[in-house]
Amino acid sequence: MNFVALDFETATHERNSACELGICVVENSEIVETKTWLIKPPSFPYFNPHNINVHGIYPKDVAHAPTFDEIWYEIEDLLYGNLMIAHNASFDAGVLRSCLDYYGIFKPKTEYLCSIQIAKKSWKNLTSYGLKNLANCHDIQFT
Repeated sequence: MNFVALDFETATHERNSACELGICVVENSEIVETKTWLIKPPSFPYFNPHNINVHGIYPKDVAHAPTFDEIWYEIEDLLYGNLMIAHNASFDAGVLRSCLDYYGIFKPKTEYLCSIQIAKKSWKNLTSYGLKNLANCHDIQFT
């Protein structure tokens, strides 16, 4: 199976405020590449305290980071022609679209699946479909 898993973090409630992106490329069911970027969002230096509590990224962490448009060529190369999978994919796909719109970058056609929806169909009656609970249920340890 080939796909790209991705996860955005945002600085504010605005979808174009990406402050971090992580991507994992899977080819033939094997991880072949992982990459993360800190991103200076358009709202810089403002970060909503609620968002900081969720992800732990502060304005000082992205003060010298590139903006989304400066790293898009790397992201595009990893996404091109691949199925995108994300946990709560509507959020991550929305962040991607909003960042592309904000910088006036052409939006490529992207197919994506939501791992929350897949989990709900695969394992019915779990108390939570968050990543932490799913990892615990399947004895997956994060290092």
